[in-house]
Amino acid sequence: MSMKTVSIALFYEHPDAGTWSLLDLCQYKGVIAPSDLEPGAFLNAYGAIRMYCDRFKCFLQTGAAGDLRSYSNFLLESLLSSSNHEVATMFKGLSVGTSFLDYENVVAGLFQENQTMLVLQDSGSSYDLSYLDPNRSAPEHRLSPYFVNLRIDKKAWKVAAVEALDEYFLVAEERLTFGKNASLLNLVSSWRLCRDYFVASAA
Repeated sequence: MSMKTVSIALFYEHPDAGTWSLLDLCQYKGVIAPSDLEPGAFLNAYGAIRMYCDRFKCFLQTGAAGDLRSYSNFLLESLLSSSNHEVATMFKGLSVGTSFLDYENVVAGLFQENQTMLVLQDSGSSYDLSYLDPNRSAPEHRLSPYFVNLRIDKKAWKVAAVEALDEYFLVAEERLTFGKNASLLNLVSSWRLCRDYFVASAA
């Protein structure tokens, strides 16, 4: 049985500015360190991802990728996996294949700096999410954060991914007022053009 509700949140983190959700930053409740205000710096800013069921039950929390952009790319890839070719080519450099390392039917995959992995696979009627340790396993001992094949409703995932990416790109767009950066501008522009498509695909 798949999880019918899921919430995904991206977080910005800095040793001086603290930890703030992108939702906080969208609502001007948080702080971005001066060194990360410029768009190029924001692209490489440290960040994390958390996922929840029933709004407040957190089942995934990791920042081991080392940067916020990796998590936004992970979510984008999950949406692009079921998009048409025209939309997929809008986001250059992102993988839309079906394999990741030796895993198949992969919707999105992320190999983190500490060698842990996030793998989202298509199981047909739903997605299977795994968070694996450096040995590619999910030990079940007390306080282990790892799990394998957590089944999530496809529509619920897509809706949550769009919501989290909306927040990311709102903050990213504001960074462009602090300077020019072609990479970030292209990402923001592509999201603007394709967002309605992703929303419709989640309906």
